[in-house]
Amino acid sequence: MVMLTILNYLVLRKYSAMVNRLILIFFIGLVLTGFGFGTEKIHVRFESVNGLVAKDRVMFDGTAIGNVKKISYGDDGIFTVSLSISNDFKDFLTEHSRFTIVSDPHDGSRMAVEVMKVRIGGTPLKNGSSVEGSNKYQVLLEMMKDDAKDGIGFLKKEYQRFSNELKSLSEHEKVTKLKETIARLGQELAKESRETRDKIASEIIPMLEKEIEALREELEALGRGEEVEPLEKELEKIKYI
Repeated sequence: MVMLTILNYLVLRKYSAMVNRLILIFFIGLVLTGFGFGTEKIHVRFESVNGLVAKDRVMFDGTAIGNVKKISYGDDGIFTVSLSISNDFKDFLTEHSRFTIVSDPHDGSRMAVEVMKVRIGGTPLKNGSSVEGSNKYQVLLEMMKDDAKDGIGFLKKEYQRFSNELKSLSEHEKVTKLKETIARLGQELAKESRETRDKIASEIIPMLEKEIEALREELEALGRGEEVEPLEKELEKIKYI
């Protein structure tokens, strides 16, 4: 009887060890395939990723809520960015969520995907949903149209971020950045109604004029003040789109 008990113990111990190994292998497999418990998977389509890479963070209002799991490039020339977002933040994922690529607010050497809500409520996104990515101007215009107060608050926050980013650039880089910003803004405004364009332009253009004027002062000190003239001309065109 004692011998039988010992044999049973050894068999059970061996069986238990085997089960533990199988469980370990199973979880390792889940990690390697990118699966995780307590996360939501969202796939976002972007025309460009601006240096975004796997493991960069997903942010909401300055808080990390997930990370980039994978980026793939399709035959249609579109990037699909697969996100893993903590289940604790799944309420932020609705039909009114917008996804943009930005500089990581806590690590300027990396990029991040920022999630923004343009309206409260909305139908929740299903796990594994595919959505279209946005740029900052699209989100800004949408917010300004639907809720002027929230839109202006968002605009002021983004302007401060933009202004701080410019401060870290060389004069040449500032000219390039402002030129790109004005061109993109003009493209987005051209898609909107006159009423919306006027409202947006009345808020944004003075901010850009302020940055151009500051840049002019820097360049004039270097004898290069004429470099801002093309920026002023392009900004003036936006007023009459």
